[in-house]
Amino acid sequence: MRFQVTLMAAAALMLAACSGPVGPQGPQGPGGAAGPKGEAGAKGEAGAKGDVGPAGPAGPPGPAGVAGAKGEQGPPGPAGAAGPAGPAGERGAAGPQGVAGAKGDAGPQGPAGPQGQAGPPGQAGAAGAAGMTLRVVMSANASGNCNADELMVSALCTGAAVAPTASENGAACGGDAKARLVCAKK
Repeated sequence: MRFQVTLMAAAALMLAACSGPVGPQGPQGPGGAAGPKGEAGAKGEAGAKGDVGPAGPAGPPGPAGVAGAKGEQGPPGPAGAAGPAGPAGERGAAGPQGVAGAKGDAGPQGPAGPQGQAGPPGQAGAAGAAGMTLRVVMSANASGNCNADELMVSALCTGAAVAPTASENGAACGGDAKARLVCAKK
């Protein structure tokens, strides 16, 4: 056994002489046996006063007391609800006629009556002023003119999207378009 202890001591010295990093900590060993029971501690101070507990159940009723003296009469109570209406009485004599009331609003319009007979013809009216006389000129080619006793009021080109070129009393269109004029009498 001494030999083993010596060997262990020599191994421990050799390991201590070695330099190097410290290894990780080993696991915790098992707990030891419980020690003997200690002595009781000193008595502590008294705690604060607790809340009042809930009320207990009601006890049995006591014996009836002696009847008291009669009290004074109280004030009158409120009036009761009105009763049902009684039967109608006999009809009285008619009173004097009252003053006429204000005129009322007009009522809705009534339906139309039947058509009456035709009246006699009226007198002929005076002749009206002479109106404007218009004439449409459809030319067969690209240009057109109004007559000498007319004025050109309007011109347009048909058959192509071109604008007319106005002249003294007519208009001309370019391309394959044809002139259309509106002429008014002077």
